[in-house]
Amino acid sequence: MEVNEKCDVFSFGVMSLEMLMGKHPGDLISSLFSSFAMQSSSDLLLKDVLDKRIPCPVELVIIQELILVARVTFACLSESPHSRPTMEQVHNEFMMPKSPLVDPFPMITLGQLLHN
Repeated sequence: MEVNEKCDVFSFGVMSLEMLMGKHPGDLISSLFSSFAMQSSSDLLLKDVLDKRIPCPVELVIIQELILVARVTFACLSESPHSRPTMEQVHNEFMMPKSPLVDPFPMITLGQLLHN
């Protein structure tokens, strides 16, 4: 395996997902790359993979930030290194103005985040 910036961004995605979940995301990441399990993991609700020790956010600005972090995290975990953003692109995503929510927070699936 070649060590480069795309490995670093993948590691950033793993760390970010671990912080969102409150545990190591190994099984979830494996299922994202398994074509057999991909369909079921795409149907998972974002709220169901978040750390259960922390209450779900209710303030719109916090929900938007959480969705942004999750969307960027899943982009960093893309199976194809060429599809992953650079850390500069990750930084720019975090600095851009937030777009309004399309779906209510409790209904957002991992599949929506993976394909955005």
